[in-house]
Amino acid sequence: MIRRRGRKPFVAAVLAPLFVATAAALPGCQGEYRADAKRVAQLYSSGQFALAADDADAVAIGKRRDEQNRLIYRLEAARAAQADQRWPESEAWFAAADELVRPYLDSEAEAKVTEAFATTLVNQTTSIYRATPNERIMLSTLQSLSSMAERRWDDARVQLRRAQEWQDDAKTRYRKAIDAARRDTDAAQSREGIDASSMIGGAAFATEASLAPGLLAGLKGYGDYANPFAYWLRGTFLSHGPAMTWPDRANGRNDLAQAAAMLEGDARVAIEHQIAELDAASAAGAMPATWFVVQAAGMAPHKAEWKITLPLPINDTLVLVTAAYPYIESTGQPVAPVLAGPVAEEPGSARPAHTYADFDRIVSSEFDEVKGIIYAQETLSASVKSIASYAMQQSANNDTSGFLALAAALYQISTNAADLRSWRTLPRTLNVAAVPTPPDGRIQLRRADGSILRELEVSPTSSGLVLVTMPADGVPASVSTIPFDASPAIEVSTPAAATET
Repeated sequence: MIRRRGRKPFVAAVLAPLFVATAAALPGCQGEYRADAKRVAQLYSSGQFALAADDADAVAIGKRRDEQNRLIYRLEAARAAQADQRWPESEAWFAAADELVRPYLDSEAEAKVTEAFATTLVNQTTSIYRATPNERIMLSTLQSLSSMAERRWDDARVQLRRAQEWQDDAKTRYRKAIDAARRDTDAAQSREGIDASSMIGGAAFATEASLAPGLLAGLKGYGDYANPFAYWLRGTFLSHGPAMTWPDRANGRNDLAQAAAMLEGDARVAIEHQIAELDAASAAGAMPATWFVVQAAGMAPHKAEWKITLPLPINDTLVLVTAAYPYIESTGQPVAPVLAGPVAEEPGSARPAHTYADFDRIVSSEFDEVKGIIYAQETLSASVKSIASYAMQQSANNDTSGFLALAAALYQISTNAADLRSWRTLPRTLNVAAVPTPPDGRIQLRRADGSILRELEVSPTSSGLVLVTMPADGVPASVSTIPFDASPAIEVSTPAAATET
């Protein structure tokens, strides 16, 4: 039970105007972000990549001074431009996003994981968004693809290395930051005399939380903040890319081996086959010409909100505390892997793409690691506001009680919002199919239902990447080719029923 004494005059005189001012200031920022994110995600998920890129670009420019949210806007603009094959724009937005997070890799100490406790009177929506470990890894990984498309090989090499540096950083400083945030949260609970951890550990919280639609929880990631696709891409680039040396290929082999160790089943077998080809090439001196079809399928899970009311006893009175909490929700339906193979082969012999990164697993496992801290802080923040509201109403005279009650109500409503910021245009899965370059250079991509997605003609001696973005089944896909040499891939035909980008 919580008993408060001696703070009533302060609460009434100081917190009331603060409540009113904050109630007017806070709703816009989170509300605008939610509307912006939803609009871009809807355009992107329907395959309207040009419109999504235009919208995301305009928002990122318009919000360039929004210190709290500008990173997430730049990430969305970068990926949307990439899906629309606007490579220079994509590179520029990725570089702008990297500019905001790079200091935390180079020199500056990592901020607290949640940053919510600048004061217990606000919540996480007021913090500066700094991206999750996976988002930082994918920032550099996807930026490397745009650099490859522009034949900026040295830049691609740097960005692929940076993606691994982000993984190494997450194992050390990010994990330490989680421990520090947990200690700070425990200290705040002691200071305020509120056992928020017990409140969210009770039956009331569990019952409400169990009703969340599309909830993702308890999924196992790939360990130590690792992303197998990032390792695979660097390994493939170093082994098949232009002007690579044998030391490069040795490093590439190590990356491929690390990716294979994280995966199971057909995905592991496929990478092990790629390693065997690399080992055989060390004697022959040349890598076999291969095109790797990289399918960015579906859309990554996103943060959704539930509001839960919990009981808090204050001075022999039971006060109800309502707090908003984020959770991870699946987005849409899974998209089936594409099939790829030479045009000359029978359709049934096409090779299926295998999943090299499952973002349901990665995103939800990362969130599970910090959600206890986030939930405790949000509960504590909501409880402090409820206690302040209760104290004001108890201390106010008849002339001011109505105003104070209204101010407290406005404040609690306006600040009762979960932080839903996340990179929405990331894929749900990254799938890869390896196709030995056919003698006639003709490669066919098929959807899971057997319909032709795209036919390409490439140099019979070339290797490269085919980047396929398919946010949902039945919508237009973006298909682009990235040769690992100077020769461009030539489109042969596109089915009349499909409007590809």
